[in-house]
Amino acid sequence: MNDAYQSGRFEEVRVGVAPNDAGDALIVSTVAVAPARAAALLGLSYQGDLSETLSNTLVISPAIMVRDLSGKGSQLIVDAHIVDTLGGGIEYFQPLGGGLFVDASAGYLFDRQTFLQDDTALVGRVDRNPTAGAWTGFVLGQTGEVKAGLAWSSHHFLDPSHPVAVDSTASLARFRVAMDTRPARVFPMRGFSFNLGYDRALTALGGSSSFRKLSLDADVRIPLFSGLVAGLSFSGGTDFTASSASANALDPVDEFSLRTDSQFRGFQAWDVVGSHKLAAGLDLQYRLPGLYRLLGTDFYILGNVSAGNCWADLPQVTGLLPLRYGASLGLGARIQRNFQVATRVCYVDTGRLQLSVDVGSIAIDEATGALR
Repeated sequence: MNDAYQSGRFEEVRVGVAPNDAGDALIVSTVAVAPARAAALLGLSYQGDLSETLSNTLVISPAIMVRDLSGKGSQLIVDAHIVDTLGGGIEYFQPLGGGLFVDASAGYLFDRQTFLQDDTALVGRVDRNPTAGAWTGFVLGQTGEVKAGLAWSSHHFLDPSHPVAVDSTASLARFRVAMDTRPARVFPMRGFSFNLGYDRALTALGGSSSFRKLSLDADVRIPLFSGLVAGLSFSGGTDFTASSASANALDPVDEFSLRTDSQFRGFQAWDVVGSHKLAAGLDLQYRLPGLYRLLGTDFYILGNVSAGNCWADLPQVTGLLPLRYGASLGLGARIQRNFQVATRVCYVDTGRLQLSVDVGSIAIDEATGALR
């Protein structure tokens, strides 16, 4: 009942016992929260890493959502980003009946990440990114969607691996299949998710980039016993354009990075990148008993081991598949269904030890069919 109320989706939850021919039956009735016509939203995301360098990224994202402007289920979302990422965007989602929808968006982001090394502030990553695009597809119940669309984007990008700014534009034909059955995005206790995507940059539609990029991210959570959950994650992809004669067809901003939110946290995003990626991780998550009653929130012990790599071109992949390794151990708290506070000690095979801190919420544009 506490979890049901904490989810924010129910005004009332009642539990009762009713007799029947087979004996007593447990009856649970709920009253859902009626969605407001308009809502103000506020997102916060902080990520800090401390090793031989110190890096911090803080983004605050206010937004306004207006529902049912052009029929039941339509959504207008206007959002902004401030502090370390500056910009904003607009999105309009329109259901067409039978699960079919169209979704159009446009925006601009200026992403700037700095880090401190030997008391000197250095630029880590800079990306100026105007973008526009549209999707059409089907919502798959409350858990997924399949969609295809077109998009245009431009990047002015640099990072420590590319100290001279790289300018690129791309006109993309896109396809996505996504599903997420996990009851919460933060420290889920069960369920699975996957996101399969294919992007093709077409110079015939305008732009300097030309690539064919396939990516897959998947995660499954398996409850074991007494609050212990095992997780298996996979992250991989390839660019079909790259070959021994034409390696690294992907622009730097489109390359795969070995670091993700759950894997290889001891690396920075630009440390291990490439046009091909294969990585897997094993997670163990233990919900500490008794703390919810004392503190009003759930606390978890978090562990991860990961193996994988990124490669620049195909001949490297067809060799002995040299792998990189990473691990982390930490403590996390789920403040709300999609809001976390977590700290981890992370290790990678270079010998680097790093303290990582995460505070924040899941972005609205990361949701699948459940949001719609």
